[in-house]
Amino acid sequence: MRTLYTSLLRLALPLILARLWWRGRREPGYRAGVGERLGFYAVAAKPKVVWVHAVSVGEVRAAAPLVRALQEALPDHEVLMTCTTAAGRETLSQLYGQSVLSAYFPLDLPRTVQRFLEHFRPKLGVLMETEIWPNLLALCAENRVPVLLANARMSEKSAHGYRRWQRLMGPAFASLASACAQSAEDAERLRLLGVRQVAVTGNLKFDVRPDAAQLAAGRAWRAALGRPTLLFASTRDGEEPLLLKEVPRKHTAPLVIVVPRHPQRFDEVAQWADARRTQESIPSEDRRIYLGDTMGEMAFYYAASDVAA
Repeated sequence: MRTLYTSLLRLALPLILARLWWRGRREPGYRAGVGERLGFYAVAAKPKVVWVHAVSVGEVRAAAPLVRALQEALPDHEVLMTCTTAAGRETLSQLYGQSVLSAYFPLDLPRTVQRFLEHFRPKLGVLMETEIWPNLLALCAENRVPVLLANARMSEKSAHGYRRWQRLMGPAFASLASACAQSAEDAERLRLLGVRQVAVTGNLKFDVRPDAAQLAAGRAWRAALGRPTLLFASTRDGEEPLLLKEVPRKHTAPLVIVVPRHPQRFDEVAQWADARRTQESIPSEDRRIYLGDTMGEMAFYYAASDVAA
């Protein structure tokens, strides 16, 4: 079954690369990272590497407590972090700086994955949440790289989908060294899918420590503003008009701060805003909707707000 999966993925490779190139029109990081997705890495490998994969922005941020713990527990190891999206790669740079190695996650093709493993030679792999890739996990097993699932979640709908492809996905789940599940329900579904060792450890996102400097700056901003604020945080496509139509436009209404989840949507969401953070540090009294068009400042926005949604 994995042979058929690999054949279909190879056939789709030109479309995958074309899509990355197309997305690179708005986010250049997609074009810059094509070589890495094919297993060719310029970043120098270290003698001892622990690898953590976080798909995008949310997973990169959620992984922060785990990454800190790994760095403290294994000071002689370098942490390699991989991601899939350009926004995730940018967040890696903002959040971790030079304290970790960073790269794009390889496409799930045998030669591509093997090149990745031979280049970095990780001692351990940690996949955040639900990243189950058949070739990746099979080759990690062949190369004796133990892999665990961290902050793992598994909805009933997702579990049903994986069960439909049991011949392909069953060996992948069974190859995991262990899984740390967010809830007892997640843990039970993972066991039924074939993971042999599962523990309930809760959600890592609750262990994230907001940046103290950003919190202080946000409170100072709110004090200087001098009026109530309402935050719509990490909004997705289509949510802003639905949320904003419920906000009164009268003079006594609070200032509404909108922070889109993805930076490529900043200009799109600007159509509803009276001001942008990159252009107006503290909005004047006549402003009603304020666009948070910066990355890596979510702690600031929460601290600057009276109510958040």
